[in-house]
This record gives sequence, structure tokens and C-alpha cells, in this order.
Amino acid sequence: MPNSISRYCPSCLSSDLRFIGKIPSTDAFAGTQLSAPLRGGGLFSCRRCHCFFRYPKLSKEHLDALYCSGNDENWTPGKEEKRTDWEIVYSWLNEKPSGYHILDVGCFGGEFLRGIDNSSKKFGVEIHQQAASRARKLGVDIIGNDFDSLDSLKQQFHIVTSFDVIEHSFDPKSFLKALANVTTRDGEIIITTGNSHAASWKLMGSRYWYCTIGEHLSFINPEWCEYVAHECGLQVAEVQYFSHAQRARLSIANKIKETMINLVYRFTPFLLRFARKLGLGGKTITAQFPELLDSPPIWSTARDHFIVRFKKLS
Repeated sequence: MPNSISRYCPSCLSSDLRFIGKIPSTDAFAGTQLSAPLRGGGLFSCRRCHCFFRYPKLSKEHLDALYCSGNDENWTPGKEEKRTDWEIVYSWLNEKPSGYHILDVGCFGGEFLRGIDNSSKKFGVEIHQQAASRARKLGVDIIGNDFDSLDSLKQQFHIVTSFDVIEHSFDPKSFLKALANVTTRDGEIIITTGNSHAASWKLMGSRYWYCTIGEHLSFINPEWCEYVAHECGLQVAEVQYFSHAQRARLSIANKIKETMINLVYRFTPFLLRFARKLGLGGKTITAQFPELLDSPPIWSTARDHFIVRFKKLS
């Protein structure tokens, strides 16, 4: 796939791009099995701002339809699970005076906001209507249904959070600017997402599990955050790294298992293809969709996510 097929970086509009490779097709979207695979396109990175992105992308209309038909429980942690990123944010928020206004963009069923002291006013933006209904029952004021809703908001919030959402945006810088516009002076924005500069991602390139997820369009990293922060009226205050897997799965045995499977996939992919033809390897392969032979294994125990805390400049 030639570099010229994607002329500009969606974040900084630079044409100085690097083609990393083809992204394998996927047969899932938002936790729902698809009737036919989605083509992955190609993975590109911008040499100027460090943004990674897939090209071509599905249209917004097509994506919205897929989201609305997605699994209602896809982004909801189990009752016994504690998300590492949420625990970090709770510790930060415990340092704040009570009574702040907090907006969670992509709040789903309000599970994160449920863990916040009720003296604070809780607001959310959520596209999935069933999830939004659950959030309302938890006392969350749903004030929008997608990213575009942010542009029409008149109110501002002391804290704006967005967990695993920025990778779903067409333009991550515009998304961050929209968050900044609804944040009060000296307020904070907290974002979590995959780290496209993680060592595991560098090893796997365009065949990394995280970038083959159909709903993931843009992939940032701490260097990108530093590059765009000032332009958005922000300052990077803190960055922490963590694994996507919940603590219960972060055993040494699981780490070794996922690492070995990914190394086999990276250096001897024909072995994984052969296993899948035998009905192994976690994919149902049919003669109709042989491209699924190359779907990557998950590597959720890798330390490939990060959480960034922005301060809005006064």
C-alpha cells in the first residue's frame, strides 16, 4: 500500500507519513460477531506529531450503526473486576475538594462515575442508548450522545474524563480540543488509551492486536500528547503506564503464554495459520473468509496502555 494513498495526518495534516503495514481483517466490532469481516486497511504514522492511524476508515454513519448494534456489555467490567486506570483516577480525585462537576465522555453505563462521591455532580456522553439508560439510573446526567455533542455544550466541568475513547475518533487532536473547550480554567482532562509507542506494539507493527480492533481508528502516545498539548491550551501533568488486562489476569503464567503466542504469530505466522485450519487458535475459519487466518492473538497483559493527566492552562 503506497504512502501516497493517505495524504495527510488526521491530527496535524502533515503529509510526512510512514506506512507501517497492512492491518489484518477482523470479524468483530464492539463485542459483536460480524456476518462478514471488516478489512483493516493500512496503518500509518506521522513523522511530525507521532499520531498513528488507519486508512481508509469506515464512514461515521457506518460506524455509528455498528456501535448501536454492539454488545451492550462490551465495555462493562465484571462486578469483581477493578480497572487499573479507574483506580489511578480515583486516587487522583480523592485529592480534590468535594462538590466538583465531572464529565465522562463515553461513559457507557456510568460504571466509572458510580465510584465517585455523590457530593459531586456527574455528567456523561454516551452513544449507546441502553447503556445511557443504565447510566441515568445511577444518577448520571446524560448531556450528549456522541463526540459532536461537545461542540454545542454551554456548560464547563472541573474534571473531564475519557476512558478508551480517543482511539475511536477520526481526529484525536480535534477530540482533545473539544474536551478542553468544556473544561474550566485550571481544570483537568484525564484520558486513557493504547500506547502506539509501547515496546510490544513496535515489535508487532500493523499486526498488533490493538490496532486490528475494527472500531479503533487513531492511536496516540505520550509524545503525541506533548506535541499537541499547548495547541489545545493544555499542559501534560502526569503519565502512567499499565496493562489492559485486569489484575486477576496479570499472572506470570498468563504473561508468558500471551508473549509466546504473539512471538509465534510475529516470526512464524504459518504455525498459527495451521493451528487455525485445525480449528484451534481462537478463530472459526471458513473457506469463505480465509483472511481471518491472519487475525492477531490478544496481548492484553502487555504494558501497552497509558493514562495522561492534562491541566488546562489559565
